Amino acid sequence: GDKILKINGAEIKTWNGLVDIIRHSKEKSFLFEWQHNGEIKTANITPISVYDPITEDTIRQISVLKPQGRIYLPSLQILVLSIKRTHAIIILTLNTFYQLITGKISRKALGGPIAIAKLSGESAQWGVEFLLGLLIIISINLGLINLFPIPAIDGGQIVISLIETIRRKRFSRKTRIIIQQIGYALILLLIIFVTFNDITR
Repeated sequence: GDKILKINGAEIKTWNGLVDIIRHSKEKSFLFEWQHNGEIKTANITPISVYDPITEDTIRQISVLKPQGRIYLPSLQILVLSIKRTHAIIILTLNTFYQLITGKISRKALGGPIAIAKLSGESAQWGVEFLLGLLIIISINLGLINLFPIPAIDGGQIVISLIETIRRKRFSRKTRIIIQQIGYALILLLIIFVTFNDITR
């Protein structure tokens, strides 16, 4: 594939280096130098300014898209690739949750049903493959959230069962109902919060 060599004469060694130059430079446009099929090419590229909900600031960026096409792989290779990509999405999701909890990412970055609907519409415009990719990511995220120790969902039920096993005694029906109600209240508050984020964003 193509390889970016320099921007405004500065050598590019990593993708992060490229991103840093574009985001922090005050230049209106950049002279890109890249290698294509062994040939050196140059072009002036002007980045666009977009709002980043994570940093709550306007950043500059460019889009790099590779030609899309169908790739046919053996069934076993598809299975291995699917496992690797699912693992990567899980790690990214867990890291994002960690950064939310530690405050490294703004809570305003959380999206709700309105954000999901908007992203789905934008993905559909790019094609069925992009929409399916988004749905896969959403499904994996929901699966992980379902394992969180919140009483009303599966993760909470697992924790309750473990506690009962350790205590060697089941919670009373009244206690279970109270725990469930707390869980439902937490989920309702989360839904209200992310929906409010969607509306005010």
